[in-house]
Amino acid sequence: MDTNLPVTDLPRFEAQKPQKLAASYAVACVSVLSIALGFILGACFVVSLFATDLDLTPIKQHGMWGVPVLLGLYALVWLGAKCKAYAVREQDVSFYSGIVFRKVVVQPITRLQHIEVSRGAIERAFGLATLKMYSAGGALHSVAIPGLPVEEAEALRGHILDSRGLANEQ
Repeated sequence: MDTNLPVTDLPRFEAQKPQKLAASYAVACVSVLSIALGFILGACFVVSLFATDLDLTPIKQHGMWGVPVLLGLYALVWLGAKCKAYAVREQDVSFYSGIVFRKVVVQPITRLQHIEVSRGAIERAFGLATLKMYSAGGALHSVAIPGLPVEEAEALRGHILDSRGLANEQ
C-alpha cells in the first residue's frame, strides 16, 4: 500500500555510495571497439587492394593523426566504462553514467513491471550480464545496468523481485 510521505522525510539519493561495475566490463568495451575498428581497417585494406586508381597520398600525409585519435578513442571508451556505477536502496535503483556530464537515472522499485537478465556474445565471453528493468508505462527498458557478473545480476534481480513481492509470480 502506498503512503504519502513529506518530501523532507525522503532519503537523499546523493548520500548513497554507488557500486562500480565489474572490472572486466571496461576490457569488454575496449574489446568491442577493437573488433569494430578491425573490421573497418580490414575493409579499408581490401578496398585499397582492388582500387588501383585510388590516390592514397592524403592518407599517407595525415596518417600520423590516426594513432593519437585511436588512443583517445580507446581512452574515452575505457573511462566511460569506468565511470558507470549503480546503487540499490530499499525503494529504488540508481544508475550513474557519464565522464564529463554525469547522468543519474533513479527507478522506483514500485514502478517496475518486468526485470530480465540478458547476455550478449561479448558479455558471455567475459562472464558478464546486463540487468534490464522495465518501468510501467514504457515499451523500452527504463534502466539497464551492464557489466555485472552473472551471479550478481541474478542475485540483484531476485532481491528486487523479493522486495516487490513478485518472486513467485515470475
